[in-house]
Amino acid sequence: MKKIAIIFPFARENGACRVPCEHSQMFVNAGYQVDLIVRDSDSVFPFAGNLINLNIKSRKGILKAVTYIELLYKVNKIKKQNNYDISISHIPHCDLINVLTKRKEKTITTVHINNERRYSFISNGLLGFILSRSDHVVAVSSKLKLNLSLKYGKYKNKIVNIYNPVNIRKIKQLSELPIDDNLPSPGFIINIGRLDVQKGQCYLIKAFATLLHNYPRFDNLKLIIIGDGPLKEQLTNLIKEIGVEDKVLLVGFKENPYNYLKNAKMFVLTSLYEGFPLVLLEAMACGTPIISAACETGPYELLHESDDSLSCGVLTPDFAVAESGKAFEVDDLVNNLSDKMAELLNSPVSSSQLVLNATAKVQRFAPEEIMKYWENLFGDNNGK
Repeated sequence: MKKIAIIFPFARENGACRVPCEHSQMFVNAGYQVDLIVRDSDSVFPFAGNLINLNIKSRKGILKAVTYIELLYKVNKIKKQNNYDISISHIPHCDLINVLTKRKEKTITTVHINNERRYSFISNGLLGFILSRSDHVVAVSSKLKLNLSLKYGKYKNKIVNIYNPVNIRKIKQLSELPIDDNLPSPGFIINIGRLDVQKGQCYLIKAFATLLHNYPRFDNLKLIIIGDGPLKEQLTNLIKEIGVEDKVLLVGFKENPYNYLKNAKMFVLTSLYEGFPLVLLEAMACGTPIISAACETGPYELLHESDDSLSCGVLTPDFAVAESGKAFEVDDLVNNLSDKMAELLNSPVSSSQLVLNATAKVQRFAPEEIMKYWENLFGDNNGK
């Protein structure tokens, strides 16, 4: 039985840390022995295998270097003790630690997001080194793979696209559980994501307020935003400023967001950038209609076929392009999003067709399907 180490910061907080937990379940079910090596953990996300908590405290500023040196020392020690066959890392500093502690194991690093938008100057500067030391680099969308291959052509043969898995069966089960809160009647629109600049929730709040103003028949609708983050106070102030305190609900983090998602009129994504927005697949699995900003990597290839033969959601222009001043006006895109929400609410037949298409397509991202790509990367064809 092959031994896999998965190295990432913690089993909580964001999608990039939830993915390795999903991977651990997928790998264990496929017959691998898995150790999850985390910097520290108050575990929130379900996982499988053996969790190794390094108990390294987070430090800020120049003291971050102490955290990373401690992480380097402890990961190297664990790798030496366990003789892993494969080591997989997530998040840039863990990727760096993974390649610096490389021994005889197959070393796989990952890129989860548009690195040009999200990574720091230092992280982007180190990415070339990480690629040079990795046996494989997994990009979570095909557009992200293309971007990396163009910039790091020397290492393009190492870069592969493997989508993140979505546990459709489990999501459907969780979506049927009762909800503690009293859901708004007659219905609500939902967004799920960390409250930070990347997710663009300020535009969604403005578009929702415009919807209520321009389409009085939807005045009883609510907007629910699930998630926590640094912009909570700023978004709360925005909600008060535009007078929708009784219409927009910031409900915080929910361990089970799927029962909310299933009961929503639609899910709306307004991110300025993504790599692979797993929440779109979760909405598809819940049978919830989708509107998504067409940020550079992720949404288009999830919601459309390359030949436009199948549509699983409504795409709106990229807010990041508007912010850059290269095209569009931000206010125009807010109004456009408002109109698209109204169109979908007014078109139950169109909405049902999008859900039907999405329900079929999401099956491609089931763990047993995605595992085939990982086994090919591992070099396993018959057994472990």
